[in-house]
Amino acid sequence: MNDPDPSVGLTPLPNNIHAMLLEIDDTECINSGPVDWAPHAQSPATALKMFTRVMRDGRLLPILTAVCVALLAEMYTTTSAGGSASVRQRLQYSTSPIADFGIVLGKVTVPQCERLAYKRASNGVVVLGQDPEQHWWLYFTTIRGEDFFLDVGLFPFNFSMVVETAPYRPSGLKGSVFNSFPVYCVNRQIRKYLSSIHLEHKRVSALRDTRLHRAVSSMTHEGGTDYAPILEFMEDIAGSKMVENEREEVEQVLVGLRPTLKDILQREAWKDYPERPEVLAHIDPEEEEAYIRQGPNLDTRTVPLDSCWFSS
Repeated sequence: MNDPDPSVGLTPLPNNIHAMLLEIDDTECINSGPVDWAPHAQSPATALKMFTRVMRDGRLLPILTAVCVALLAEMYTTTSAGGSASVRQRLQYSTSPIADFGIVLGKVTVPQCERLAYKRASNGVVVLGQDPEQHWWLYFTTIRGEDFFLDVGLFPFNFSMVVETAPYRPSGLKGSVFNSFPVYCVNRQIRKYLSSIHLEHKRVSALRDTRLHRAVSSMTHEGGTDYAPILEFMEDIAGSKMVENEREEVEQVLVGLRPTLKDILQREAWKDYPERPEVLAHIDPEEEEAYIRQGPNLDTRTVPLDSCWFSS
């Protein structure tokens, strides 16, 4: 049904967009593996890579909003840690405390060969995947005024920088967390050596947003979390109304994230984290073989399309 081989080529779509077209069976819930879904893949690893890209497509704004709310709730609501007289921990970057954090709306420059589109099996309708023209990422500003970004939404575009999660996984979640997680950190060093792929249009502070403050305050009440202020915050960033499933996505992430973050802070597990995270490039097996064969004399013209991030 699906062939993630880059040599298959792109499908022309309206608005002068070209994308790799994948067929999605939305008629029933089938618990099949990546190879069943993409039987024509060059290898199981290639099928898994594409399957992972699809599974990570979308839901960026609800996920980032839940992260911001969890940070507010567990690190910034009071000056003392919950249930103790110890001082509550705050975020810092290197030795500089974080003065502000929130979400950026912008665009990301993506090679056309890395766009995905999906054809629904139920009705044949084709829908575009994640839109690089409407992209979200986290920003953090230190008390020295230095900005850095964390973008966890580039994997669907095959920008496959990942961090090994093993040193950071809570013991109770070791079997339910991926071995790696996509993240691209844009800091002073990255800006110095690499061209920017991000163009910022708008940013909204989560730390200073009174709507999120109200939502966090409601978490201690018997009625539970008031999600209306959270949806208002999201609508402010997106410039459009949120729908019910987006509220549910925020709730789903938040329910799991808050107790995990609380546990990390209470155990001070962060003191055992590595000084620097291990960052890897999750490249396709065929691309890896090309690098091994050609080594330092790599000719990017012979590398599959997945390398067009680095050859365009």
